[in-house]
Amino acid sequence: MLKSVKSMLGYRLDASDGTAGHVHDFYFDERTGEVKYLLVYLGWHQACRKVLVDPVSLHAPDGVHRTIASEATCEAVQQGLRPCSVTLACEQYRNRKRASYGWAQHWGESGSEEAPPCNPAAGASKGLNTALHLADYTVETGAQPLGYIADIIIDCDKWLLSLCILQLDGIGPRHQCAFPYGQIDAFDYENSRMRVRFEKQALLNCPEYRPLELSDPAYESRLAELLGHTDGWAARATR
Repeated sequence: MLKSVKSMLGYRLDASDGTAGHVHDFYFDERTGEVKYLLVYLGWHQACRKVLVDPVSLHAPDGVHRTIASEATCEAVQQGLRPCSVTLACEQYRNRKRASYGWAQHWGESGSEEAPPCNPAAGASKGLNTALHLADYTVETGAQPLGYIADIIIDCDKWLLSLCILQLDGIGPRHQCAFPYGQIDAFDYENSRMRVRFEKQALLNCPEYRPLELSDPAYESRLAELLGHTDGWAARATR
């Protein structure tokens, strides 16, 4: 199931015993595109208004009712990690929580691998970033700007960033196109830019982004084919 980040903002998080909060953002690992946490707004009445929720406990989003169901209780969600504390200690805590629930771990044994920093804007090292932080990033190939990021598509079956939606900067007749997240080569946090691996001509091979067709199986299949042949797409596009 492919869903855009912007379309899921405000989705209600339904815990096993009631409404826990609403989706505010997505934390992901830049190196793999894996969504590590959903940032959930609990409400003004909570002492800690935002917490991080591990997607391993979540079901697929319900676009009709704008909800995401969780196996956790409201209390468990409220006791989740705070956004300012995504550090090595929090990854260790995350692994211990997963072990206690019998969930799969993505970082090896508890605390055995170092977690990336949570604020990439503060330094050059790659690590956890948020989907909304990438909004409006300028996309460049070499030193040539192509446009800016208008949205990001998440594969909600795997909780992976799949596609970036590029708002074209006067290139060709299309206004927006989709390219694989894996084609990002590097981030420039200080200047809100990213460099991609393909050339300007490759945009002609990118599928036009049509948000109203994102739930269409045929359109999703075409995007999936693009994702499944990323290397071949890049090679063909730059010839």
